[in-house]
Amino acid sequence: MPRPSQNIAQALLAAGRALYPERGAAGLSVRALAEHAGVNLGMFHYHFRTKDVFLRTLLQQFYEDMFAPLSSLAQQEGPPLARLRGALLFIGCFARDHSAVLGRVLADASNGDAVARDFLQANAPRHLRLLMALMDEAERAGEIVPLPPLQRFVFVMSGVVLPALVVPRIAALDIAPPGLRDQIGPQVTSDAAIAQRVELALAALRRGTE
Repeated sequence: MPRPSQNIAQALLAAGRALYPERGAAGLSVRALAEHAGVNLGMFHYHFRTKDVFLRTLLQQFYEDMFAPLSSLAQQEGPPLARLRGALLFIGCFARDHSAVLGRVLADASNGDAVARDFLQANAPRHLRLLMALMDEAERAGEIVPLPPLQRFVFVMSGVVLPALVVPRIAALDIAPPGLRDQIGPQVTSDAAIAQRVELALAALRRGTE
């Protein structure tokens, strides 16, 4: 059974997950976190000392919750193309489900926040290497045609992940034309739509530039 102090730390992290996407690093106050978690302000400093330490912990926990299952999918038995398919479907759905957090991290890093920048520098290469290694393995197995690795990676991610990351943010702004607004879910962000884009991307990799 978790100790009471561990419960308090988890309550603060849960508050961070709820508040960070809207407020970002600059707008997220220690007082707001403590109030949202329903704990004494002093308990925040006891567990995390500073807001920067808290944000580093929060973002790293968020990333590990994504990377652990992604890594497991990549290491399963079976043909590399099948494992690549599973990994792309997972990361596409993850980007859709957490587009607000991912968008905020990118915005904070662009605005010069050191915690967000350091987080991206430390972690972005991890899933990049994993997915590029799967694509290289599929190429060596003859399942996809040879292509420049970075070009191939950018093509696949822009087709599979970028819409799942960006379109929910556009939908939240309510600026899509009425005729298209109702189609965002079924044609862009649904599991079926993401799976279809995965299949289109893999079909392109099998054909190459022919």
